[in-house]
Amino acid sequence: MKKRIFRFIKNLIRDQKVKQMKDVPRLDVEQKHIENIKILLNRQELLKHLPKNGVVAELGVYKGGFSQEILEICKPSKLHLVDTWATSSYPEGKG
Repeated sequence: MKKRIFRFIKNLIRDQKVKQMKDVPRLDVEQKHIENIKILLNRQELLKHLPKNGVVAELGVYKGGFSQEILEICKPSKLHLVDTWATSSYPEGKG
C-alpha cells in the first residue's frame, strides 16, 4: 500500500513538472548564436566594452551610483535614466 501511494505521488509530481515545462518558452540556440559570447564578471566590465560617446539608458537607477560609473567610463553623449517608483525598494510616498 505504501509503495502504491509513493508511486502515485511520484507520478503526480512528475506530471506537474511536465505541465510546467510546457509553459516555459524555448529558444532554438545554435552554435552561431554563441560564437562571440563574452562572459563578464560584473557590470563595470560591461561598461568597458561599450563604445564611448554613445547613447546609454539605465533602467532601475535607484540612488544613481551606477549612473555615475556610466558617466565616468562610457562618457555618453546622452544618458537616459529611467526608474520605476512602484517597487518595494521605495517607501510609500517617496516618489
